[in-house]
Amino acid sequence: MAILTCQRDAYRRSMIVPVREVLPVDEGVEVVLEDTVLYPEGGGQPDDHGTLDGQPVLGLRKTAEGHIAHRLAAAPAQDSVALTVDWARRFDHMQQHTAQHLISALAADRFDALTTAFHLREGVCDIDLSRKLTQREASELQAAVNDEIRAARSVQHTLVSAEDLDAVRTRGLPAGLTGPVRLVEIAGIDRNT
Repeated sequence: MAILTCQRDAYRRSMIVPVREVLPVDEGVEVVLEDTVLYPEGGGQPDDHGTLDGQPVLGLRKTAEGHIAHRLAAAPAQDSVALTVDWARRFDHMQQHTAQHLISALAADRFDALTTAFHLREGVCDIDLSRKLTQREASELQAAVNDEIRAARSVQHTLVSAEDLDAVRTRGLPAGLTGPVRLVEIAGIDRNT
């Protein structure tokens, strides 16, 4: 599977992209594009919202070939389309997801409390840990997280093969995953799928 623009450049807000195919579905069409700036749901992060030639994208689906199908009410009129991400939603998810990685890494390393689940919603993220923290531990975790935020550690992403995940924190990869794996690294704190 190819790495899409939405995975290579999370700050990219729009692009002009060729249409591969248009598939009829109930109440509209799915438009499969050569690439996309819209992230489909995955890895605990909800899908992006946005527009395709001004039409709201009603949903996203990953195809068996690794492309993204964009559900619309009507087919686009052009062979190449303008795709734009809802930046406020994307940036909110980016901040919450990175914060989740930071909190999860510190909770695991300092208190042996592993993340079992997390949920992103508009303006809210909750994290389920493998054990309940004491009030003292929760206060220490909050202070440590705040210290790391003030340290303004860099956040980078890299691509590796599935075989190169030895020194990476992960709950596992999806069954049948092929191709490169995207890692996010908070310098000196965490390196995670």
